[in-house]
Parts: sequence; C-alpha cells; structure tokens
Amino acid sequence: MGHRLGWIATGLAWLALLVVLQGVSCAAAPAASPAPAQGVTALYGRMAQAPSPPGTGPASWTSSNPAVASVDAQGRVTLIRRGTATVTGVRGSARQTFAVTVTGFSKLARTVGNRACAVDDARTGIYCWGQNLWTLPYPATAWQPAVPAPQRIAPGDIPASARIADVAMGTFAACALTEAGTVHCFGSGGPHVPLGRAITPPAPQTAQPPVQVTLPGGTAAAIAVGPSTACAGTSAGELYCWGWAQQIPQAGPIRTNVFKDLPMLAARDPAQGAGKIESVAASTNGGCIVAGGDADCWGGVYPPAKFETGDRTGAPLTAVLSDDFTCALDSNGQTYCAGRAFGARYGRGQAPFLISKAWLAADQSGSGPFKALSMGQIANVSCGLSQAGDAWCWGKSHMGSAGDGQTPDHDVLRPTQTLRGARPQDVAYVDISCGAYHCVALGDDGRLYGWGSNQGMVLGPDPTGKFPSAAQPVLLAPPR
Repeated sequence: MGHRLGWIATGLAWLALLVVLQGVSCAAAPAASPAPAQGVTALYGRMAQAPSPPGTGPASWTSSNPAVASVDAQGRVTLIRRGTATVTGVRGSARQTFAVTVTGFSKLARTVGNRACAVDDARTGIYCWGQNLWTLPYPATAWQPAVPAPQRIAPGDIPASARIADVAMGTFAACALTEAGTVHCFGSGGPHVPLGRAITPPAPQTAQPPVQVTLPGGTAAAIAVGPSTACAGTSAGELYCWGWAQQIPQAGPIRTNVFKDLPMLAARDPAQGAGKIESVAASTNGGCIVAGGDADCWGGVYPPAKFETGDRTGAPLTAVLSDDFTCALDSNGQTYCAGRAFGARYGRGQAPFLISKAWLAADQSGSGPFKALSMGQIANVSCGLSQAGDAWCWGKSHMGSAGDGQTPDHDVLRPTQTLRGARPQDVAYVDISCGAYHCVALGDDGRLYGWGSNQGMVLGPDPTGKFPSAAQPVLLAPPR
C-alpha cells in the first residue's frame, strides 16, 4: 500500500510539473507575427490603400506620423507632406505594417506670365500649371486653357535617367537643363518660338515636347528663356543664344530682323575673360550673365557691358535676373539693382522713376542676407528668401503680389516680410519664383505656396469660379 501511494505521489508531482511547463510555454508564445512590411513612395496629395491585416472581424489602422500621412477607418491613406510614416493595421492579434514615404518638389522654375513649373524630389519629372498658352506639353492633350494644379509634362527626349538641374520659362517656350549639361526645350508649335531647333511649324495651339538643343560649345552650365530669345552659358565660358537676333549680343555685322532657329555664338565682353557662366538672364530688352563673380548685361544686339560699381562691396555675384531692369545677388546675400525702373523696385525707400547706371543696394536692414532672389515682370515685385526661410518682397505690388495682406496696387518701398498665411509654423521656404503678378514659394515640406493674382488659376481652383487674388500665401493644389 505504501509503495502504491508513493507512485501516486510521484505521478501527481510529474503531472503538476507538466502543467507548469505547459503554462510557461503558453505564456511565452508570441502573438501572431506582423506580416512583411509593404509600402508606397509617392508625391504628396496622392492616396494609397493600406493592406488589411489577416483574419476576420473588425480592423483598425493608425499612423505613426499623421502630419505626413493620415489614415481613416477603412485604411485609406492620404499623403500630406514630405516625410515618412508607418501605418499599422490591427485585427485581433494580427498586425500589418505599411511604410509610407511622401515626396514633394525640390526646385522651382524661373517663371513668367501666369504659369509656373517645379521639379520633383527625384529630379526626373517637370510639373507645370497655370495658363497654358500652347506652351506646356501635357500627355495626351493638345491644349488646356488653364491647369489649376501641377501636372507632369511629357518628358520628350529627356532620358529617364537624367536629373533636372534647372528649368527656365519664357512667353512661349521653356528649357530644361540636366545635371549632365544638356539642354532640352519645349513649347508652342507656332513659328518664331525659340526652341533652339529647326522644325517645320506645326499647326498652332500645339505644344512641342522637350527636344535636345545642340550646343556647338559643349555642355551648358546655365540657361535662360525670355519672350523672344533663349540663351545657354557653358562651363567653358561661351554664350549661345537663339531666337530673334535683335536681342542677341553680336560682334561684327549687326543682324536685327533675323530669327535664329539654331544656337549662335553670342558676343561677350572681352575684358571679362573666360570662365564658367554661372547665371544667365534673358528679357525683352536683352539679358545678362554672371561669370567670374561679375555681371555683364546687354540691350539689343550690342555687346555686354558692366554696370558701374556703385554700392557693391566687391563680394562676387552669384545670380542675376533681368526684365526691364536688372537685379543681382552676391555671395554675402546682398541684392543690387540697376537700370531703368520705378524707384520702389530698387527697395531703397524711393518711389519715383529712376535711371541708374550703377549697382544700388536694396535696404535689407530688416531681412538680413538673402539665400535666393526672384524678380517679377512688368513693374511688379521682387522677392528674396532670408536665411530663416521667409519671403521678403518689395516693388510695385499688384493684386496682392507682395504677399503683405493688401490687394489694391501699392508701392512697397523696402523688403517687407510676407504674411505667413497658410504656411505652417515649422515650414521654411527654400526657393521662390515670381511671375507677372504672382509669386510661388517652395517649402521645405515639399509643398507649394503662392500669393498674388490667380489669373490662369496659377494659385489653384476656386469653387466660386471667380479665381480671386490672394494677398497672403495660400497652399497650392497638390500635383495631379
């Protein structure tokens, strides 16, 4: 009997130990492992569907960064601004993650009129919007009178692997510069449009996709497009232009009433010597180049010449802009202007019309140094970006183009900070471009902000159909 009780006790002990071990094993068993991560990389404004976690019953989703990508109760993800987020779906003990990378724009085109263009983060796509005027070659469409949101243009012969370094727009043509130094121009199919190639003029109201321009001097370092001409400066210091010859600086016999389909070697100031052309500007009245830290400007066919030193301190110039007068930015972030213009455009506290043959410094006592500069057209505003990423504008504000909250036309005599408007507190501007009566700024969130006239729906659609002006920055519609 004693032996039997001993065996029973021993058996019960082993049974108890087995139960304990099973309990440990059950407690340590993990929940269902997350499924392999999926993801999406796309421009802001896009929508995506997060995958549903396995199993049955209700599911829920959350975003690790709702400011970048939000998610609703059905797992629909809205891409809001540049950044990354993880969307997690849960159903019972099952989890499914979804990686989201939101991209935006990295650069603005130098723009004119009521149109604008921007280059995406990958530097492979050019997106344009605003008034078309038969200039913008959208895929599968002949003509759109106005495009209210950035839409990718047909790439033409720009290689898929090419990275876009710059885009310049003119009245009826535009050109893209790749990091490899090739130039590709697109625009209206009408005659006498500076596309840089000999073409049989197609029917009007058609847009030509980008086609490479052959530059005899090799690779380009800077480009500019004006109303009737386009120019490219090379790393070797040569300037090539095409379009109406009366706006191309020439040496030798003057040809004023000739349209140059193909690039011709333009005259330069012999005193400037050789050197990479770092910046080019083209306008109705001529153009300018920056090379070796100095600027040469021309009007009509006459060779480039320098403005007098004036207020310049000797710091090298880095960029130049030209319309009916000229402004330049130096390496210290100081803006200088010269030429014929209403005094407000000089940003020096003056309003009357001025003519200056010397560089005059804008009053940047409030803004400090600029890291970028843009100049509007037709006696409109100029704007600079401060080191903190704010826009400061001055000049002849029309329809709110100074971004200071005032819609009626008025003079802004000195650089004045634009209102914040729709720009979030944590967003700084990294690029700016002003057209005829509007400005567009690019935020470091990859999104676009604009103010001024909404002609051509360059600031986006309006449900009333009135397309009102914006006297302070608004968030532009996301890309299509």
